[in-house]
Amino acid sequence: MELGESTIETAKREVLEETSLVIEKLKLLGVYSGKDYLCTAQNGDEWYVVTTTYVTYDYVGTAVVNDSESIQFEWYKPTELPGDVAKTHLEMIADYLNQL
Repeated sequence: MELGESTIETAKREVLEETSLVIEKLKLLGVYSGKDYLCTAQNGDEWYVVTTTYVTYDYVGTAVVNDSESIQFEWYKPTELPGDVAKTHLEMIADYLNQL
């Protein structure tokens, strides 16, 4: 998040920066935090992550990788994900599938 940004503004900006897609009509899926969200840097520093997750089906543009923001991205059906998805992300995806 940038100073003064809301979580919705952050989501819109980050998606635009990383994919060139403009997104609108975001619906809050959930806020995720707690003991499972501990991160450890290579130097041993630790911190907890709080993730605010949104869902949208409203986007405009063609997805393009921004080399300064991302290495690559791919579209997956939520039921056909690769095996290396983080456990915490799987929790968010399960919540999404449960709301359908």
